[in-house]
Amino acid sequence: KYLALTIGPIYNTFNQARETRTVWAASYFFSWFIKQVLIETKKDGFHIFLPFPEPIALSQWGSGLYADRIYFVEDEKTTKVGLSNIIEKIKNDLSDDIFRLIDNKPSSEVLIKKFLDDYLNLHIAEVEIETGKPVLNTINGILDHLELKQNFPFRYDRNFLIEYLNLKVSEGSLLAKDAFEGQLKRRRFRSIPEISTSTLDRLHKEKYNEIVYGSFEDEIDLFKKLTNERSINTDFRQHHKYYAVLYADGDNIGQLLESTNDKEDKLHEFSKQLLAFGKLAESIIVDYGGNGIYLGGEDVLAFAPVACISKDGKDLKSVFDLISELDLCFTKTVAHFAEQQGVMPLPTLSYGIMISYVKHPLKESLNMAHSLMNTAKDKNRFPNKNTIGLRFQKHSGQYMECFIEKSKVDSRQLIFDFVSHYCQLNQNENDILSGLIQRFRDELFFRAMTLAAAGNRLEAFFHNYFNEDDHKTKGKASFIEKVRTLCESIFKQYPVENDAGQIIFTVLRFVHFINQKKD
Repeated sequence: KYLALTIGPIYNTFNQARETRTVWAASYFFSWFIKQVLIETKKDGFHIFLPFPEPIALSQWGSGLYADRIYFVEDEKTTKVGLSNIIEKIKNDLSDDIFRLIDNKPSSEVLIKKFLDDYLNLHIAEVEIETGKPVLNTINGILDHLELKQNFPFRYDRNFLIEYLNLKVSEGSLLAKDAFEGQLKRRRFRSIPEISTSTLDRLHKEKYNEIVYGSFEDEIDLFKKLTNERSINTDFRQHHKYYAVLYADGDNIGQLLESTNDKEDKLHEFSKQLLAFGKLAESIIVDYGGNGIYLGGEDVLAFAPVACISKDGKDLKSVFDLISELDLCFTKTVAHFAEQQGVMPLPTLSYGIMISYVKHPLKESLNMAHSLMNTAKDKNRFPNKNTIGLRFQKHSGQYMECFIEKSKVDSRQLIFDFVSHYCQLNQNENDILSGLIQRFRDELFFRAMTLAAAGNRLEAFFHNYFNEDDHKTKGKASFIEKVRTLCESIFKQYPVENDAGQIIFTVLRFVHFINQKKD
């Protein structure tokens, strides 16, 4: 006999968030709730099946590390009644905390407890499984069915939970204390404009903090203040007004779970590797300049700058470098475990990345990034999954979008190397890149280039079209050659003209954008 608990509504709660801290809190809340269930059931001697309970995972920077389900093996101490009592205790503690902190308090905390009862989708499954039958698949099928039973608290004119999630970290809610214990006075979860300007924070720490903290006191636009400061303005770039919403999700995880044969020791090891990945990924995202929101299981949600200077101030890195580091971290933990189990193909990560203007509605950016990730994981379109869906949308509404298949190793490596190498262009390279982008916008030119690539004549094509004396100078000639090599590889591995064109144009525009001083 098994017990399992699922919690929601995650998506509906997310959709009601309007500010960065609310998105963080909405995500952290569900992870926090499962974590409290884990702590209390562990105290009461429950037989915890998943996740691995030793030790309880602690986040360093406030990311949720637990998924929305928890599983138990039923025995004398592990009962449905006992689990229900623990859930009620957590909800009571939560309703007391909400009542303590929100403005315009209702007449009694009992009203808040009733709201939580009606709003939260907490479902317990009690399942008896015959020996030899798949355990997790069976339980998850039942939980999926239970999750269709949604609660709709129509009789309330206020959402007390959203009001609670809107609170500032410094107000010291149960969530904030759990995520930022001992650091509540330091404003740890940054706004979108702060995340997008992480480079300026690292280059001008003292002056930057003075401006940021000063902006809390009035409504003056943060970017206006930063650009008005002469020392900071010299390092200001247009991409500092943009940020990336990054979603990632594991591919081929089902096969890996099947390989464990529901053996508890193997499942615990798998759970350990997922938690290890989450904690390492959180550190990688923070080191890059972003903030992890959710890192539970093989899922990632983060906000990140489009590009950011390294902590030592030497290198400018982009979201492509962030992807490379997250992939490496996933390979060392989850994929390594799969390799030990003899699972093929090895698990990988697929991504959805939406690059938006800082004032673009956050909800729309989140939805688009999630949609890009779902497309990247569409096996009908990308049989190997393992794909990056990238959309780069300017303030004007103009956008570029492409899907890069990481399994196409040659072109993937050239794309990543090209972006990494040219994050900081010299003036000659920037000038020629602007010219190339204008050429590639010409449909006739691009069509001619496509035909040349199909006939393996791209080298002659580039030589013919870029043969002026100005093109032959050392810096420009080398850059044009790099672009030709990049295009050749993409055309070779993406035979559909439209796919190749979207990748080439998006990559070149991305590099150009990172180097732009003005919009």
